[in-house]
Amino acid sequence: MPDTITNKNIDSDNLLFINPIEIDPVNPEYMYQASNVGLWRIDSASTTDSTGWEKACVLGGTISAIGVSTEPPGLVFIGRYTANTEIFLLADAANVDNTSTPFGLDPDNQIPDGGFGGSIYCSSISVDVNDANHLLVSYNNYGVISLWETKDALSGSPTWTAVEGDLPNIPVNWAVLHPDQPQVAYIATELGVFYTDLLDGDNTEWKPCSNFPVVRTDMIRIRPADGAIVAATHGRGMWEATLDASGSNNDITWYERGPTNVGGRTRAIMIDPNDPTGKTIWSGSVSGGLWKTTDIDGITQVAHQGAASGVKLYPNPVNGSTFFADLQPFLGQRIQTTIISMATGQVVAVLPAVTVAGNGTVPFRMQQDLPPGQYMVQFRSATLQSVAKMLVL
Repeated sequence: MPDTITNKNIDSDNLLFINPIEIDPVNPEYMYQASNVGLWRIDSASTTDSTGWEKACVLGGTISAIGVSTEPPGLVFIGRYTANTEIFLLADAANVDNTSTPFGLDPDNQIPDGGFGGSIYCSSISVDVNDANHLLVSYNNYGVISLWETKDALSGSPTWTAVEGDLPNIPVNWAVLHPDQPQVAYIATELGVFYTDLLDGDNTEWKPCSNFPVVRTDMIRIRPADGAIVAATHGRGMWEATLDASGSNNDITWYERGPTNVGGRTRAIMIDPNDPTGKTIWSGSVSGGLWKTTDIDGITQVAHQGAASGVKLYPNPVNGSTFFADLQPFLGQRIQTTIISMATGQVVAVLPAVTVAGNGTVPFRMQQDLPPGQYMVQFRSATLQSVAKMLVL
């Protein structure tokens, strides 16, 4: 095993602060590294040294996202941090060299560019594990359509559809498609993890995972073999859940997996493809170092707040400064209520703590009317939490 496989062809000036590296899910010996001087490949990751890197293609601009296909294998999709939102396809990626030119996948410019002087940051490319024609691409700028889907990526002239739907104006840092139900997707955002039951163009409805913390989340990974899903947060460590294979119950229950004994922000996750059990997980943390577990399923879960289902707001939409909440799951508990703008991601109100009693109905009165728009209302007790959407007219 080598001491290092640092790419000597590039230096820190050629890399993003959080720089993408992807391993081929079919052949884990192939690893791809992004840079602003092209895409790099190594073909024997477990045995080579730092001399094993080769440039895989000719491509200008800063590469910010890499997606590697499973079916068919050998395809690499590339996104960039530039004014041009073009997504690229590198076919036969294991064999091409520095003279190869990737194929542009948005010849009709359906995905809007950054405009004069602006840059668009492609934050992730999720490739359907069963069909490389199906891509979900995310962008993490404010003020842009952040999610785009195509189902004919290999056609030569794909059709791109915006699937941001009713998502608030927040950056999307990562997106993943459900491996068994490709109409279902999960996204990592500045307000935690959201999911949709159906990718449906402008009609796509995004919902916050009800027991995931409202915290910046940078990455999500899925283990297709059994539906394990892990998420990296900015300040709350790593979280794990299990997907519903049927795709009928997608508000999954998340468990905090740490590490809890260090400071830092989890910024990168990799499910080790060389471990056939899928239980080896690597986690990189800013100021917390590199962490590894060889048995993610065996880690004792950190005490966490469970999800409270059945919470309802009314009237909804709200017109004025008063609303009611049916909080029966919180009966007998003291709760804190926080209102967050879905347009800005900012906390706009923290309401006085109350104890839920009687039939569970609690009236809330804000100090002033909220501006019209969409909000998230988070209810938290010592053991439970729930999030509900609220529309203010």
